[in-house]
Amino acid sequence: IAKQAKHLVVLQRTPNFSLPARNGTLDPSVVKEFKSNYADIRQRARYMPSGNTYIGDWMGTKSALEVPDEERNAEYEKRWQLGGAKMLVAYKDIGTNEAANKTAADFVRNKIRSIVKDPKVAESLCPYDYPIGAKRICLDSGYFETYNRDNVTLVDLRKTPITEFTADSVRTTGGEHKIDCIVFATGFDAITGTLLNIDFRGRGGQTLKAKWEAGPRAYLGLQAVGFPNLFLVT
Repeated sequence: IAKQAKHLVVLQRTPNFSLPARNGTLDPSVVKEFKSNYADIRQRARYMPSGNTYIGDWMGTKSALEVPDEERNAEYEKRWQLGGAKMLVAYKDIGTNEAANKTAADFVRNKIRSIVKDPKVAESLCPYDYPIGAKRICLDSGYFETYNRDNVTLVDLRKTPITEFTADSVRTTGGEHKIDCIVFATGFDAITGTLLNIDFRGRGGQTLKAKWEAGPRAYLGLQAVGFPNLFLVT
């Protein structure tokens, strides 16, 4: 959007960890290897912790706390340059040990500070109140670099909350921002959201929403008791 808009105002509620995607053209030899080994790849994936050979092949076996800082940061840097979510599995305890997780989070926060030229903007973009990987990780192509553009303004809603919308602006406690268009990027209700938005009714008129009020329960992810002809995908 920043490349097309005259000016982009980002109204940020919660800063997010993001890792570089490093998208690129696939080497034909890699494509050929995958296509000739589908059965083997699927078989290996069955025994990977994530069900994904891409992540499984990169999973570290050491604790992040048992290696020197210099070695650990070099490993994070290598994976940062390669791109994708490889960094989150560099060590076996990033997802289970708060101190280990902090080493990865600190690395990414330092990356944000090194990329974003304005120190105040960089700090607003740094997440602090949840562990890296606790929310589904984002992969980007130049996300943090975008904040170095002259036509991009970051508004930290934790410091200056929204007070109201007008016909042509958004007002916060810090001022008024003139706008032509708003893009709501506030997340989505995954998995059950699309199902509960439909007024499914089972035996006795019971709704699926009421059935799952305390959380979804489904047999093999396919069927719910009381809804005999309703088949689910997950």
